[in-house]
Amino acid sequence: MRQLDKIVVHCSDSGWGDAAVIDDWHRQRGWSGIGYHLVVLNGNLSPHKYDPDSVGRVERGRPDSKIGSHVRGYNRNSLGICYIGGPDHPPDGVVWDVLTEKVVEWCEEYCLDERSVYGHTELDPSKSCPCLDMDKFREDIRDRLNGEW
Repeated sequence: MRQLDKIVVHCSDSGWGDAAVIDDWHRQRGWSGIGYHLVVLNGNLSPHKYDPDSVGRVERGRPDSKIGSHVRGYNRNSLGICYIGGPDHPPDGVVWDVLTEKVVEWCEEYCLDERSVYGHTELDPSKSCPCLDMDKFREDIRDRLNGEW
């Protein structure tokens, strides 16, 4: 098992998509496939297709055991999770809850706490992702880990 010390939160910077769409985008950039380990959907599967049953659905990207390709210089010791959205489509409601739940599961599995959770921009200031309040997100992670949710 890899030694992990970071969980990195990303956004797709689009209002729509799923793991297959991101896989295509990443392959178009010359990568071997999707760089994230998990993707949380917001229901907008394409610019013209909304599926309410897919809100909060989690799709697998790379296996946790495989090194991701999601944040330069930090891939070897991190897992990456991406929610579909961005500045115009922030995570809220179900998407926020599922994103938080999945990060908490990783924290528990890999013996990490909220201080090990980063937004992409915190590790690479040239990026604006994940377009959410990381202090609030880490607070929610801490509360859930402490059973205060």
